Amino acid sequence: SLVLSQEEDNNWWGENLAALEQREEKGSQSRQKQLNLLNRDETSSALLQVALNEKQAQEQLDDLHPWALLQSVAGCSLKPIVKGLALTINSNLGKDNSGINLHTSLQIG
Repeated sequence: SLVLSQEEDNNWWGENLAALEQREEKGSQSRQKQLNLLNRDETSSALLQVALNEKQAQEQLDDLHPWALLQSVAGCSLKPIVKGLALTINSNLGKDNSGINLHTSLQIG
């Protein structure tokens, strides 16, 4: 099941109500700061914005081949240092009629 929490400028989706309540208790300011940093140079609003907490970011990175390669170069699991992941997708159609701009931010600590 999915739960939607609508706010002034954002729609927050969660797997359950507890997940959204946890977002309000901790981490939401950090995730919002990541999104704000990614969008600071854009003149138009993002088509898609995603901000993942520590657990979600670690789970999503597990499935990425470049992440597996990076961990093999490091010689150990980097999963414990991942604290968050944010990404925005903006249309580039107004500038040169092609493509999208993808910006990501990986929070580690």
